[in-house]
Amino acid sequence: MSSVCNRGTTAEVACTRQYPDLFKCQRPTEISLQPRYDSRILSDPLRSVCNRGTTAEVACTRQYPDSCLNVRSDPLRSVCNRGTTAEVACTRQYPDSCLNVRSDPLRSVCNRGTTAEVACTRQYPDSCLNVRSDPLRSVCNRGTTAEVACTRQYPDFCLNVRSDPLRSVCNRGTTAEVACTRQYPDSCLNVRSDPLRSVCNRGTAAEVACTRQYPESCLNVRSDPLRSVCNRGTTAEVACTRQYPDSCLNVRSDPLRSVCNRGTTAEVACTRQYPDSCLNVRSDPLRSQVRQQK
Repeated sequence: MSSVCNRGTTAEVACTRQYPDLFKCQRPTEISLQPRYDSRILSDPLRSVCNRGTTAEVACTRQYPDSCLNVRSDPLRSVCNRGTTAEVACTRQYPDSCLNVRSDPLRSVCNRGTTAEVACTRQYPDSCLNVRSDPLRSVCNRGTTAEVACTRQYPDFCLNVRSDPLRSVCNRGTTAEVACTRQYPDSCLNVRSDPLRSVCNRGTAAEVACTRQYPESCLNVRSDPLRSVCNRGTTAEVACTRQYPDSCLNVRSDPLRSVCNRGTTAEVACTRQYPDSCLNVRSDPLRSQVRQQK
């Protein structure tokens, strides 16, 4: 059983004959204590092309995680591959580049996926990503109509709606995405405080339309109505924006620096609390800092 000229099953014999360069059996010309062959199907079962997936082989996979590949996690590169005929044929055809048909179907030359996946893999061999793990960045996207449309519209910055839902322009706003916004306040924009710039934008039709019309300059119609090209604010806010187009700031998010300041109690309290950084809403709403009282 240690010889590549194994007298075992028909499959083993056939394997030996099919791979004479990998499993060579040489009749010794002289007496020697060392067998003269290149590999043994049992001593290294996980690297053997004749591997029949015994318990010993599975145990070997666990014992040698660095040198033996798991027949399930990477069947196409695994010498223990027990996969389909297509997988075996592919492994032989692309020994250096075959990837797991399950974990990375779009980058695998042995892709057993749909016709679209196979066609995409052949068309974009270097850029195809897994249609499941990264549907929005994948040129083979099999996602929803909205996801496909978004991918085509924003090919360079569309991110996966699942792996990075809060930064994705195709965000479909699930509960998990909202939870993520709260969990990562610094890197994800809140769908309510900044719906037009937020990749989680679940806003109204008007907000969505504005975002598409002004993708680079649109600001949140609620948090910064005076600087937003989509401003849906009050008449006073609109008038102020027109009067001070360069200096108008949001009357809500930065009330103390806004020339349209409406001077609520909270705004006045803020002026007193931050005398060096807040502008006086009454004496000089446009440029003046509140003077500290001595």
